[in-house]
Amino acid sequence: METWQDPKNFAIGLAIVILAFLILTVFIIVISRLYTKRLLKEEAERNRMKMAHQKSLSDAVIDMQENERARIAADLHDDLVGKLRAVHLMLTTGKTVKDKNAPDVLAQSIELTRQISHDLMPPMLKHSSFFDLTEEAAFLLHKKHHLNISESGCEIGDVFDNHIKLQFFRIIKEVINNIDKHAEAKTVTILLRCNAQYIAISINDDGKGLPEDFSQNGLGIKNIEIRAQRLSAAYKFMNRGTKGSRFVLCVPLNQ
Repeated sequence: METWQDPKNFAIGLAIVILAFLILTVFIIVISRLYTKRLLKEEAERNRMKMAHQKSLSDAVIDMQENERARIAADLHDDLVGKLRAVHLMLTTGKTVKDKNAPDVLAQSIELTRQISHDLMPPMLKHSSFFDLTEEAAFLLHKKHHLNISESGCEIGDVFDNHIKLQFFRIIKEVINNIDKHAEAKTVTILLRCNAQYIAISINDDGKGLPEDFSQNGLGIKNIEIRAQRLSAAYKFMNRGTKGSRFVLCVPLNQ
């Protein structure tokens, strides 16, 4: 009789096969549990980081609102009130202040009031096109920079939700303010494209580029991120060093 036909040898062989199968099964279970545990740990870490990021954005919203209130208060108290007091002084005494007459200072006060009002809420939002809003956001650049704005298909305004247009205006305003304050640019070029699916805007300047810590620090970038999230929009800053910077925003309209 063949060795493998011996019942004793057959039983030993079967036991070895069963043992090997059990070891393999245990090994697979252990590996699966370790893998699942690692996935759960990674998911928990992602959720923790996401919650920390959301908390950071929530804190940024509060800081942003407080800073905005402080800025508006400073504009009103330091600039506008100061100018109106100067007008009052000139009208009551008949004298000039710093070689300026009352009509000139009053005109400056009106212009400052207009700027503050537009920062709070762009006029005629419902009937403003995206091109109008872009021009309004870039208003300050006309005096200090060579500004080029071109558009395609963005002349329609009141068919879009005011929420979309307001967040769009706030984002563009933030980018424009950053260029005006920090870029030291001579020329700013804005390209605006619209269709039924999306709004896309590209803002290019020839300034000194973005600071190295721009994406990590500051309320400006968090302000843009918060508003972009509300629009389910994608955006990107590109630093071109001595050739300036570029900002691109794409807002989907068929959400």
